[in-house]
Amino acid sequence: MAHLCITLGESLFPSRLGSIPSPPERLWVQGHPERLPAWSTRSIAVVGSRAASRDGLDHARRVADGLARAGVVVVS
Repeated sequence: MAHLCITLGESLFPSRLGSIPSPPERLWVQGHPERLPAWSTRSIAVVGSRAASRDGLDHARRVADGLARAGVVVVS
């Protein structure tokens, strides 16, 4: 599994994300960078709590894993 840093302006940087006001300067990617173009159609953002419970973390992990296996790009 790849670990990669993509900076604003690179070809793999999602164009929709780059067009928002004050986009992030870089993204850290874990997984399959060749799937990043799919962000334009099949993606979901996961936002959590800094003090999540063990059950909450387990549930979020199971949901994200299932979505990723279905071909959805999971952004956290």
